[in-house]
Amino acid sequence: MSLFYYLVEANTYLLVFYAFYKFVLQRETFYTLNRVYLLFTSLLAFVLPCFTLSGLRHPAVEVPVQYAFSVVQTTAIKAKPEFWTIPVICIALYLAVALFFLARLVFKLYQIFSLVKQNNVRYEDGIRKVEIPGQQISFSFLNYLFVNPELSGIAVINRHEHVHIRQHHTIDILFFQLLQVVNWFNPLIMLLQKEIKALHEFIADKETLNNESDAESYSMFLINHSYNSAYQSLGNQMFSQRLLKERIIRLYQEKSTSNAKWKYLLLIPLLLSLPCISSVAFAKSYGIFDLMPQKKQAANFVRKFNSENIGRKEQLKTLTTPVNPTLKLKTAKSNHKNAQAEVEEYALINIDARTDTVKIRTAPGKVVNTFKGIYVVDDKVYTNDELQKALKPTGKLDIILPNRPAIGYVTENDADAIKMWGQRAKNGVMFVRSRKDTTIATK
Repeated sequence: MSLFYYLVEANTYLLVFYAFYKFVLQRETFYTLNRVYLLFTSLLAFVLPCFTLSGLRHPAVEVPVQYAFSVVQTTAIKAKPEFWTIPVICIALYLAVALFFLARLVFKLYQIFSLVKQNNVRYEDGIRKVEIPGQQISFSFLNYLFVNPELSGIAVINRHEHVHIRQHHTIDILFFQLLQVVNWFNPLIMLLQKEIKALHEFIADKETLNNESDAESYSMFLINHSYNSAYQSLGNQMFSQRLLKERIIRLYQEKSTSNAKWKYLLLIPLLLSLPCISSVAFAKSYGIFDLMPQKKQAANFVRKFNSENIGRKEQLKTLTTPVNPTLKLKTAKSNHKNAQAEVEEYALINIDARTDTVKIRTAPGKVVNTFKGIYVVDDKVYTNDELQKALKPTGKLDIILPNRPAIGYVTENDADAIKMWGQRAKNGVMFVRSRKDTTIATK
């Protein structure tokens, strides 16, 4: 499930960054800055979830020295788990579709390099020019320029495509193609691919127009060559009907003023706020970089689980019994040298909740610092003194539950516990209850 939550958080960031671009930056003519923004934020969206600030959450509970509360796993025969569970099916489906998109990308690369092998290649100014006669084609990929040498205005085409090659625009396209492999379920990736390709063309048009007489003649040149042009999804394509209208509009658009660059500074508070919000909203098991660790505070119990270690207070409100557990309350060394002289010693208590018959027994050993809260076994409530008294005659107490038990405890001053069991529960509750009646710890 960690992968699922990671992808949800990453795609939420991706949506926020894209919305910021659409509403704040898209209309500006700082095409290179917008290109950097799309690349940086698209990568950052998948990096940010790895960071957390757990210190913004409720303080963690520190392990104290007075008590230990543990669930001990005993040997038992377990049913053979099913392999095709829902999580496994979901992961298999995700990987299958991801492999499909990866195979499609490999096939597109194969088609491009097949053109290199099938046609004449010439070297000009450090660029490999692949001549493809007889087709309305002009696009660049990496250091290759694929063009029909018989097209009119070949000098303009060369200048345009050289901009794509010099600025390594193909790397941007391959980055978003790989992002689509990982994130195939989000249609937002297709919109980002369209935006980055549009920016590539705006940048190349701007550079090319610097050597042309006017925007009108260049616009007509694009119009005359864009119809019947072969489409290439991995290449930077000079002639394409998909972006023709927007490119012509941009040729006549007034340049943004330098003062408009302050809009990019708004990204800083956005980047600072998103990790804070996600850290407060939920704890992240995939948050491997904690920039603000929690400050721990003292608690009344040591909580140790052999089967799994759960350290957050809200997760410990209800604990479901693992296979054949034994619940024990054990002693630990006191911080105070004279503690034993100040309090009464009590017998050590074992609570065995492996079956619907809860077996409470005294065991060898003494407890010095006793539990101040109450014990709840089904509908029976005991203070420590009352439970010790009930055990004193025989050293054992059996209570039959109507259902298999769930065991756990509630921390101090829990409103639900006080409402259910009164003020005696304000110092905490250790409980063994029927599974149908374990709603105490849902908040």
